[in-house]
Amino acid sequence: MKRDVFGVVLASVLAAGACAAAPAYDGDGPATPAAVQKIMNEKAPPLVTVKYVLKGDDSGMGMFGDGGDREMEVTGVMIEGSGLVLVSNTEMGGMMARFARMMPGMGGGAPPKPTDIKVLVGEDTQGVEASLIARDSELDLAWVRVKKAPEKPYAFLDLTSSAAPKVGDYLYSVGRMGKFFDRAPVIHEFRLVGIAKKPRDLYIGGGAGMGLPVYNAAGDVIGVTSLILPSDEEMEGAEEGMFGGMGDTAGGMIVPAAEVVKATKSAVENAAKGGEEEKKDVGAGEDPMKDK
Repeated sequence: MKRDVFGVVLASVLAAGACAAAPAYDGDGPATPAAVQKIMNEKAPPLVTVKYVLKGDDSGMGMFGDGGDREMEVTGVMIEGSGLVLVSNTEMGGMMARFARMMPGMGGGAPPKPTDIKVLVGEDTQGVEASLIARDSELDLAWVRVKKAPEKPYAFLDLTSSAAPKVGDYLYSVGRMGKFFDRAPVIHEFRLVGIAKKPRDLYIGGGAGMGLPVYNAAGDVIGVTSLILPSDEEMEGAEEGMFGGMGDTAGGMIVPAAEVVKATKSAVENAAKGGEEEKKDVGAGEDPMKDK
């Protein structure tokens, strides 16, 4: 009996020592299941669906198919309660427009343009009318604004309150499934694998849909995913081909939230000046290395 008591006491002492030696959680690990659920619950409401018709060239010629209209929908994020939505420029027809500039001899025909734009908020399945007000081709971002502001502000994501991650941090992105799956929210977990300084400040990750915000394990926004490519001239002259030298990271770039805020300010200011949205490509022609 004494031996049994001694064994229990010894085991307790060893266990206590092991616990004392274990390092405290320092916040660098992945979010707990409860924290992941919390991120999804808090970050899903600002997500919206942007539906539009991609109107093709009536000639039926060129590199963009037979010219027929196509109904499209993408996931965006509401960034102002009045109805300003941030979305991927690529997914709003931006990539096709870029190819048209680079390869004008590929059969002719203008790139398709998004028309009949509607934004679906919450459980709404009809949508409210909206317009594409500006693009930034270098950051691969586009802005859509609802034509009539709501009586009650929409749920939105505040990009001005952000955090700076470090390599190895666990990151999270909340998106939506397609219409077939009732646009159910989903969350992706991945890690920051690098930080680029040229041609601009970028976080390198993966696992998130384009144009969607990315958060750290605490739920702080760090940036927005984008497809960052070289300039038209660099791509045309690349010895490795159109996408040479990009490796497998082009689609896993995250534009820091502070840069998205600056770009949004420029987009809104340019949109206020009037004119067609194609004339408000706020990223075109800018030197990303300026002031570096």
